Amino acid sequence: MKSLSVCMIVKNEEKNIKRCLDSIESIADEIIIVDTGSNDETLNICSNYNAKVINHKWNNDFSEARNVSLEYATKDYILFLDADEEISKEDLEKLKALLSSKKLAEGYFFRLTNIINGIEVGEYVVFRFFKNKRKYRFRGKVHEQIANCIQKHNKDKCIEHIDIKIYHYGYDPNKVNIESKYKRNMGILNTYTEEEKDAYYFYVLGNEYARITDFKSAIESYEKSLDLMELKYNYVFYPYLILNIVKAYSNEKQFYESIKFIEKIRLSIPNFKDLYFMECLAYIECGKISKALECLNEYINCPVGNAYEYPHNNFEKIYDIKEMKKNLEQASTPNNNLLSALMIIDKYETSIINTIKSFNEIVSNFNIVTSNKCLEITELKNIGAKIIYSDDKDLNLLIEKCKSKYIIMVDIGEICSTLSQKKIIELLSNTNENFFTVNIVNIANNTNSKEVRIIKNENSNFINDYKYALIKNKNVVDSNIYIHKSFN
Repeated sequence: MKSLSVCMIVKNEEKNIKRCLDSIESIADEIIIVDTGSNDETLNICSNYNAKVINHKWNNDFSEARNVSLEYATKDYILFLDADEEISKEDLEKLKALLSSKKLAEGYFFRLTNIINGIEVGEYVVFRFFKNKRKYRFRGKVHEQIANCIQKHNKDKCIEHIDIKIYHYGYDPNKVNIESKYKRNMGILNTYTEEEKDAYYFYVLGNEYARITDFKSAIESYEKSLDLMELKYNYVFYPYLILNIVKAYSNEKQFYESIKFIEKIRLSIPNFKDLYFMECLAYIECGKISKALECLNEYINCPVGNAYEYPHNNFEKIYDIKEMKKNLEQASTPNNNLLSALMIIDKYETSIINTIKSFNEIVSNFNIVTSNKCLEITELKNIGAKIIYSDDKDLNLLIEKCKSKYIIMVDIGEICSTLSQKKIIELLSNTNENFFTVNIVNIANNTNSKEVRIIKNENSNFINDYKYALIKNKNVVDSNIYIHKSFN
């Protein structure tokens, strides 16, 4: 059986370190702890585990401190942990079996699971176990890495993945000061020279912005990281970068940007289950239920793929997937490119968002026409609306952008229920008429009026046809469809 050094760097970890040391005491042949200035009970706790403690001045460089611990390690293999981590008893047995293997790789990726409020909220691949050689050393002042160093010193495949899990409590707001961690890491990142700012630097920088919910800055940093990558698949953190970009878009409520990004990237990383689920959530936020259902089915039916290379967020523990699928199936109304929506506005009102979302399921595109070029449109674009700047004179030309067979005219504050969605698609799938009325129910004053709202999109003179139908009420089919208006 190979011998094992467990290496750690710590400072004021009295709340965490006992849990960590308890988890590895039985397997560690030696415990090396580099302390960078603790003034709590950390060192007293370490003394109970026969740990070798090295006092080292903190120089704002995690790699330097890690490498100090390696200098004192004397055993065959090294496992490095943080004080806010632990290995379960079940996975400890797997680690013992690994050390007993006749042939070991130069290093191994484990899986790290974040624990927040007692719940497993995400799994990630982390490199934590490697052969003790002097030429293997860490680099990077923050979120330090050593895997690339090991790969550079070996021609053949030298690093493998293994299903050993580390539990991490460092992002639990109940157990750690997130703001102080951010300030510490940003202070280190600000010391980097321009030459040192590589793809990994901007990935880490983006993660720090995301830590304090500055997702706009996070997106900017992530995009710089992506731009600096040459051969993307050679970067261990590439799938994590992709998922973090999607999460940042979603947190910024840029749901359509998230969808477009996933569609662009998904072919390059097949069987990435979490991406399919994130796309499902984005489509739900846009009101596109059928698309959401397609993505959820992809998630459910996705093969395991590169299970140890992709992050895994344990969505099954957060969402009731079975109930979610049932609800989406009930609300799904495939539109078969039958219908486009058209709304004419001169000012922004918050109720527009809910209006768009209530029609998005049954329209191929939702077009908002305005002559107000100062109109706030970001939120509208975020859920897939298309903005057309125009006045009435050239509206007919712009209507040509609506490629669907029919167009429905929509006003601010109107809501199309799931039942009405299904009735509209059923009606338009079995007719060839030109004009249809819709019952507009005004909730505020309890009135109901029939209005010509659906018109066939086959004539170049759309607006005149629409006005003619409104005035003459000729060749108009009355429908049993209700749309509710929430205010006057």
